[in-house]
Amino acid sequence: MLTKARRLLVRLFRSSSIPQRLLLCFLLLSIVPLVIIGTASYRQSNAAMQDKIGTYSNEILHQLQKTVRGEAKKIETLTDQIVYQPAVQNALVHFGELMEWQKASTSWEIDKLVSEKGSILEHIKSMRIYTMKGELLYDLGYDGLQDKEVSRALSRIEDDEARDIWTYTKTLRGSDCVLYAREFNRLSDGNPPLGYVFIAIDHAYFNSAFENIDMGEGAALSLLDSDGTMLYASRPDAALGQLPEERGLLQEMTAHRDEERSAFPIRTETGRYLIAYSYDLISDWYLVGRIPFTYLNAESNRLKWTITAIGLALILVCIAVAYLVASTISQPLRRLVGGMKEVTRGNLEVDVAEEHKDELGYLSRTFQRMLAETRRLIAQITRVQQRKREAELQMLQAQINPHFLFNTLNSLRFTAMLSQADNVSRGLGALAELLRSTIVDQVELVPLRQEIRNVDNYLTIQRIRYGNAFELVIDIPEPLEDCLVLKFMLQPIVENALLHGLEGQEGKGLITIAAQKEDDLLLLTVTDNGKGMDEATREGLLSEKADRRLAGIGVSNVDERLRLHYGEAYGLNIQSEQGRGTEVTARIPCMWKEEETDA
Repeated sequence: MLTKARRLLVRLFRSSSIPQRLLLCFLLLSIVPLVIIGTASYRQSNAAMQDKIGTYSNEILHQLQKTVRGEAKKIETLTDQIVYQPAVQNALVHFGELMEWQKASTSWEIDKLVSEKGSILEHIKSMRIYTMKGELLYDLGYDGLQDKEVSRALSRIEDDEARDIWTYTKTLRGSDCVLYAREFNRLSDGNPPLGYVFIAIDHAYFNSAFENIDMGEGAALSLLDSDGTMLYASRPDAALGQLPEERGLLQEMTAHRDEERSAFPIRTETGRYLIAYSYDLISDWYLVGRIPFTYLNAESNRLKWTITAIGLALILVCIAVAYLVASTISQPLRRLVGGMKEVTRGNLEVDVAEEHKDELGYLSRTFQRMLAETRRLIAQITRVQQRKREAELQMLQAQINPHFLFNTLNSLRFTAMLSQADNVSRGLGALAELLRSTIVDQVELVPLRQEIRNVDNYLTIQRIRYGNAFELVIDIPEPLEDCLVLKFMLQPIVENALLHGLEGQEGKGLITIAAQKEDDLLLLTVTDNGKGMDEATREGLLSEKADRRLAGIGVSNVDERLRLHYGEAYGLNIQSEQGRGTEVTARIPCMWKEEETDA
């Protein structure tokens, strides 16, 4: 699977140019880390900022909770001062026996005590004291409480013994109030329950505690009782006495209170908010701060745009740098590829050399050197071909009209036969065969067998002059007779042995032609027992021009022909010593007819 995916990626990448791949890789290696780092930095800073704001909000709420608790404590202290007055205690114990004037006297004492609390009195909408049987002992009288609200509060007191109740109520005149209700005991005779006290406090009583609290733009503060009913809100449009618009807020706070978490996010129809709260165990209420995420994210959004702007700037810089780096690779490559295309069209004069010291510069300079070497080799081959054509031209110049020549030779041969001059007849026949091989057969490579026959025809002609003064010995294995050799490569060597080695020598001359195969080489050796030659003569033999003998081809011409045809590794080697004869070895590749055809 991985191999298949790798092949697919390689095929995809190889379908585009190298500069495009380089630019893409540079951009990926620069932009992706920037995006990842920028995103991670933004998220981390945003989370840290929200955490700090949440911690800061909790600290504010804890301080505010203490202030609100202090205001509530004033109400609780006032009720203690009232219900534990001896006159009030006595009136409740003997309520059924009191005369009306006694009840009025008790009310007057309570009014006097309440009037001394002027700062509280202005916010008290209603205050009532009941016996345990629900009989009214005292009513402040500014505004009345609804009977259903009194009954609801009594039910909660009975359900939650020994706890003061803080809840919402609406008076008979429609004022939104915070209702404080509690049961109080008799101070003697075992402290049995004695009665109930209800105080309806205008919700504006808590304004002083909330007025200087700023938790951010769009933030709102509220006070919720244990049922989740809103007792107080900093927003004037809040629906007091109702559950907050955040559904399930009370359940969320209860669950997070068990987890000892005092802040959590919540989503409503109006948006996302961070809820921070503080719970007061004594009053059994929640002080809640609702902070919109639009405010929380304002700073992080500015940070986000700053990071985005910096990231875009860095991306532009990365693109510019990547393009610059890619161009330092792509431009030399384009120039090199363009040069190669020109070379394929036959233009070898292109210049792609780079002076820079990097790998592309080295590659360009190497390619330039290869072009120079190619031009040199082409010039050398041109010179070799020119020399070859000149050699062929020399051979053509030596040719004569074959029909006239053959007719003349055949006439002479017929005349010699009539005159019974057998040597002359054989010589003329051999000459005719040599000329036929030279003029008619235009092939360059011939079997070794035919080359030996050409040598034998040449020596037949020479016997007319020398008679039996020399002898030819052929030592060639039969399998090697089919090896291909250059036509007339042996005749000049044999001619040199006859004319320069054996001429003027006493005794019978011996010329030996031998062949052997070494690996892929064919070694042809022509040996004579003549007078030999010194070092200077031997060295000059391969450098001198043709002797213009039978076909105008000398030993030096043979050596040159071998090197031109087979290569510089091949040619002639001459070993000679005065008085001990000469040995000439031709070193050529061993080839047969099939190989020559394939080549």
